[in-house]
Amino acid sequence: MSILIVEEEKAVTDLLSEQLREHGFHVRTAGDGEEALQMMREQRPKLVILEVILPKKDGFEVLEEMKEDEELKEIAVFFLTYLAHEEDVSRGLATGAADYLVDKSPAGIAELVGKVKRFFTSSSTP
Repeated sequence: MSILIVEEEKAVTDLLSEQLREHGFHVRTAGDGEEALQMMREQRPKLVILEVILPKKDGFEVLEEMKEDEELKEIAVFFLTYLAHEEDVSRGLATGAADYLVDKSPAGIAELVGKVKRFFTSSSTP
């Protein structure tokens, strides 16, 4: 149950990491798009929680590169970002994200943790 969080905002990373670890998930973090892709190639997480606004490569570029890579294209992606414009949500989902959330508050993080738990429960069912 390995998760990679790609987020440059330390407070969000810390809160989300803590919440996920409390539920038994193995969490790694990356602060930019290039580091994230490198970590994915080395560690193959089952799920990536991805911010859109990142240094070096933005989240959309990361997801597009993942979908073009035979070894990374099956990794699930949940976007967690403040970008709530309909075009951004549509682009994220059209590119292949499993979900797109725009609330980084503690309540939003709790909602995301619930979605992550459901994702792992449903993906482990034959």
